[in-house]
Amino acid sequence: MTRNSNMMQEIEPICPNSIGLLNDTLTFTSKEGSVALGERIKLSKVLYVPSPKCNLISIAKLCKELGCSVTFFDNFCVLQGCTLRTPISVVEQKGGVYYFKGGSLEKNDVNAVNMVNLWHKQLGHPSHEVLSLLPSSLGVINYKNKNDMCETCPIAKQIRIHFPISSKKAICVFNLIHCDICGSYKEASSCEARYFLTAMDKVSRATRVF
Repeated sequence: MTRNSNMMQEIEPICPNSIGLLNDTLTFTSKEGSVALGERIKLSKVLYVPSPKCNLISIAKLCKELGCSVTFFDNFCVLQGCTLRTPISVVEQKGGVYYFKGGSLEKNDVNAVNMVNLWHKQLGHPSHEVLSLLPSSLGVINYKNKNDMCETCPIAKQIRIHFPISSKKAICVFNLIHCDICGSYKEASSCEARYFLTAMDKVSRATRVF
């Protein structure tokens, strides 16, 4: 949906349709056309609505029109091809709204987004040395910045401290029970539980989960 008729091409009249805006008001449109956003993005059947103060793009129609996928992050989102996952464009997030400035992702545009973080997550958190082997056509830039580390890597790759040898020995059942609690989990179980407790008997090795 665009408010600027100068951006549109192949404008055609359509049956008047009412459109609800965010301020609970209605506006009407009677024209549609195509809009080019850079060299690689062209949208068809874009509605011409002069009353809003900004242009709006539907994510569902964008993915269907371009055959792409959109990955959202905390301060930007990335448009990628569904087959080769080639980056198409990057959109910045400001104040809870994603602003598309137009144009495709340029290889040398270091201010657009640090693509190394995106590929680092998609390839299973490899090292920067591995990411530096990727072709430049994927938009991987600034891979020499080793200090730009994600939050997951230090936690997932930390080494567990060895447990000390225990001198406690159990003679009979229920004399010594080992307990451990795990959680919390983002997805709750069928009984709405987000933690689970395991209890194991030292002698019989019988285990119960709660």
